[in-house]
Amino acid sequence: MGSASLIGPMRVDAALLTWFVKMKCSLATLWVVLMFRLFVGLLVACFSVSIAIESADARKRYKKKRWSHKAKIVDIKLGVPAGTIVIVNNERRLYYVLNDRQAKRYRVAVGERIELWTGKTFVSAKRENPDWHPVDGSGKVKGGTPGNPLGKRALYLDWSLLRIHGTPSRRSIGSAVSNGCIRMYNEDVIDLFERAHIGAPVIAVNRRRDVWKFRNKEFTGKLPAWRGQKEAWKQRDLEKRLERRLGRQLARRGGQRSRSQARRSGRATDRTVRRRWRSSNQRRSSRVRY
Repeated sequence: MGSASLIGPMRVDAALLTWFVKMKCSLATLWVVLMFRLFVGLLVACFSVSIAIESADARKRYKKKRWSHKAKIVDIKLGVPAGTIVIVNNERRLYYVLNDRQAKRYRVAVGERIELWTGKTFVSAKRENPDWHPVDGSGKVKGGTPGNPLGKRALYLDWSLLRIHGTPSRRSIGSAVSNGCIRMYNEDVIDLFERAHIGAPVIAVNRRRDVWKFRNKEFTGKLPAWRGQKEAWKQRDLEKRLERRLGRQLARRGGQRSRSQARRSGRATDRTVRRRWRSSNQRRSSRVRY
């Protein structure tokens, strides 16, 4: 390949010499042209070497940044007892406190904006290869399978549906996409599963400096992470109840046994629901007497 790369420049030099012989140019002119060509070649070579060095450095930095997502022990003071799990939403990090000065840091995925939460809770149960039961009741997914959203381990928090669990979707780690649960790499959640004990306190905060707010509290449960989130939760629950109620009404009127069957019966079901809800509101308002 090296000999092939030299054929082009040699042909160019031969063509230049032939042209100079035909034009009967002086040796001084030929020397100047050859020096200029050598100078341009050196510039191109230096530029190519600098680009190669920069690309190699960029690959090293990318590799270092990529592997920095691995769990590691860091020097940090959180002011909580050893064995406490601290989740920092803004950092997308989970800290397992080892002692007063050190903690093991994991990269996690937190809940999306409306599902984000703070507060102090505890680990109520631990499961290996947990089964996943979808909220819509479409049938459980057996634990240990590659498509199980709970991954290989799960730590259940208090009496709610919140969990710290693994995930087969590795690209979601480091983002805010879940329904309130804390996602981890499967290898990281296995390590945390072995370290954390049942009853271990779990503190979730937006910023690391807010840990002191829950230091002396026993249990707070799920608290809103931003102002106005309680109203957003109420509005979301109201919409879900309204949707279920209208689905049942539509199913009874249409003769279907469930709302899912009512949705399959036609593409205009949602428009029909909204239209009937609007008409029922108009009938209610017409009954009001002032």
